[in-house]
Amino acid sequence: MPRPAGAQGNEGPTGKEGKEGAAGKQGKEGASGPTGKESVEGKEGKEGKGGSPGEEGKEGKEGPPGKEGKEGPPPKLGAIVGVAGKDVKVEPGTIGESVAECPQGSHAISGGTALKAKSQLPPDRTS
Repeated sequence: MPRPAGAQGNEGPTGKEGKEGAAGKQGKEGASGPTGKESVEGKEGKEGKGGSPGEEGKEGKEGPPGKEGKEGPPPKLGAIVGVAGKDVKVEPGTIGESVAECPQGSHAISGGTALKAKSQLPPDRTS
């Protein structure tokens, strides 16, 4: 036999509303894309090879004169060669002269001797 139906029960209380969850963290900023100009024109290319050398420049001004140099060594003299002119007798209180010629390419160094009266030069002496 069927059982008789029982009384209907009351509805239970409603549950409390749950709390809202914590806010999530903010994400990292993304990398920026190329600027409008770069995206249209493209990247810059590599540097090209160097060109050939240019023409030679103008010659510069003349510089200032240099320092004066050291004094050089004394000149090298060649052999001394004696030459004699004619013997001339000169009276006291007067002037006389005798001329001698140097060999070609030589230079003269003149000199003379004052002699006292009645003295003579030795035979090997020419002036």
